[in-house]
Amino acid sequence: MKHGLFLEELAKELERREQIKRDFKSPTKLLKVEHIKSKYSRSGVDTNNFLLRFINGTDEISELPAEGFRVNQLAQNQIRTWAGIPAKYYKLMKEKDPDLLVYNINRWFERKNEIRLIRTEENRIRAFLSNKYRCIDNFDIFKTVIPILLEESRMQLKIISCGLTESHLYLKVLSERLTFEVQVGDPVQVGLVISNSEVGKGSVAIEPLLYRLSCKNGAIISDRAMRKYHVGRYHEGINELTELFRDETRQANDQAFLMKLEDVTRAALKETNYDFLKNIVIDANTRKIEAGPSKVLERVTEEFGLRKEETEGVLQALINGGSQEMTQWGLANAVTWVANHRDEYERATELEKIGGRILTLPENQWKALAIED
Repeated sequence: MKHGLFLEELAKELERREQIKRDFKSPTKLLKVEHIKSKYSRSGVDTNNFLLRFINGTDEISELPAEGFRVNQLAQNQIRTWAGIPAKYYKLMKEKDPDLLVYNINRWFERKNEIRLIRTEENRIRAFLSNKYRCIDNFDIFKTVIPILLEESRMQLKIISCGLTESHLYLKVLSERLTFEVQVGDPVQVGLVISNSEVGKGSVAIEPLLYRLSCKNGAIISDRAMRKYHVGRYHEGINELTELFRDETRQANDQAFLMKLEDVTRAALKETNYDFLKNIVIDANTRKIEAGPSKVLERVTEEFGLRKEETEGVLQALINGGSQEMTQWGLANAVTWVANHRDEYERATELEKIGGRILTLPENQWKALAIED
């Protein structure tokens, strides 16, 4: 499993970001994008970056960047989706005619004129979200769950990985007490993954984690997750740029939610899921790969969206594991082995979830994947 950040590093970075975050709501007709030409990308090709300006209602809001906010790629994708611009056409305009792209976006800002939540850090737009989006922030999640994890000495918990990406916070935790053997000499520990996206890329989630000690692979069981979605109050009557703060109502709602999160975290650490997860693994270890590995990997690549180099890595891991790994359990571990070797923490976590999905395939779906036609 990819290590990511040390806990102390994560705490400092979350606190730093908490100090520079600001949230605004505005009708889109009061927004305007412009493109600015940067020098060169790593590939040596001219690239076009975008600024977003608030063009009205800013007199009473202090310390807005005079040149506007740079728009990161995630927020650009959210603007593109909201405006209904196809991804290929957006890319074409951005590369070949950025003035046309700017015109399109600004035209839809004016025509649709919807209230949007705009999340910023210093001089950049990091998310362009619905008026109903509820801000449940990483810093609050961290402050709530870390004391619980550190206090649960009965469960012998260990935080094995922390990640903070452009879109997510991840805390990956194991219980040394909840350990079983798939077969003699092949121990597995049970844990959980706590994650959140404060930029519209997912819910607050607590998901079971299976960690194979022999190869340090982690599979995340997403279909057993407990989730809380970012749905909140719809703000009406906003006709100018408005900065959002935590009023008494939001503070009370946030406190109620965080108390529920404490309860859910403690519930996830109980042993009620242990036997279920153990049985999944034991069962998966009995299901053989009966088709050729290359054929199975072709199906896996198509079904789960593996990249070419990932497919090659999974095949190599299967072959290196020998005949004893030619099972559903072995295939899931081959995918999570590849996850360990990805540079990007976000993609590594996605592969750990794909490993979990393979592991929990019911028998009929496994046969369609791994049995000869």
